[in-house]
Amino acid sequence: MSTGMKRVASSGSTLGLTNVFNMMWRTLLQLTLDPFPSVNQQAGIIVNTLKNKVNSPLILKLQYLYTKVLFGAVLHCLHDLIAAHKFILITWLIC
Repeated sequence: MSTGMKRVASSGSTLGLTNVFNMMWRTLLQLTLDPFPSVNQQAGIIVNTLKNKVNSPLILKLQYLYTKVLFGAVLHCLHDLIAAHKFILITWLIC
């Protein structure tokens, strides 16, 4: 049964998610400086656990592959852009 409303993905949907995680990370870092020992110790455990997970070999390899794929995509786009500009220049010179 259709209500007539379409689902549309928001282009900025990851921006809000990034801000939420950023605020959570900042809060955890602030809690590591809390004057209560039990609070700063528990926050420190969480921060260190997350840092270890981020610096794990698998995550580092995935970051490398992501960067390599992203760089390859940028180079491919630049190549296409240069080819298009050459075509326009040659067409302009011929006419």
